[in-house]
Amino acid sequence: MRADFGSKGKEFWSTWWPHNGDELNTPEFKAELQNFVNELRENGPLKSLSAMHEYCGNHTTGRLSDGSRGSYGYIAESGSYRYCLRCTPIQGDYNAYLYIYDRRVWEMTQLEDLLEAERALPEMCFSVLPSDGSLICIKHGETGYYKSDWDTGDLVKNRELADFNNKKLGVSKAQEEAMVIKSMTGWASQEPAPQESGMEQKMGGL
Repeated sequence: MRADFGSKGKEFWSTWWPHNGDELNTPEFKAELQNFVNELRENGPLKSLSAMHEYCGNHTTGRLSDGSRGSYGYIAESGSYRYCLRCTPIQGDYNAYLYIYDRRVWEMTQLEDLLEAERALPEMCFSVLPSDGSLICIKHGETGYYKSDWDTGDLVKNRELADFNNKKLGVSKAQEEAMVIKSMTGWASQEPAPQESGMEQKMGGL
């Protein structure tokens, strides 16, 4: 939605552009959007040009650094939608752009991106346990870790072993770090990533 306050700064002229064939423009969405805009027009930055200028002046952390002239950006969320409001309190400009996203669709897209990133991780990697320096193995799609039979009891040597074996497996430091985080926080998918060779047999006992 695009809006401006007219020549006197107190009007409200708006234009709506649907997206995705207008398929998400449901009665539920229309009602919530209307309530949201009404609230901003009554008590927020869409009340008038002077109200927007005052609001942006009181919320300067929203100032955009993208090269735009005197614009500010703010985000609000409801249970189902995310509202991104761009304010430009300058007479003669379009004063507001409001972008609305269905959080359910957005979260699904985020999940798909997360799954894609996880699929790019290796089937397993080596690392060192921060608490005691033990050599450990982390498997794709599994929380926790396995202590390796190759553990030397020495932190420095275990770190060298982890780096050596990860290099043989083609595992980068960034991938190792990602695997460590996933092993602690959980995986979006429990499906193991495909691998050309059987790493367990190649690397020996865990």
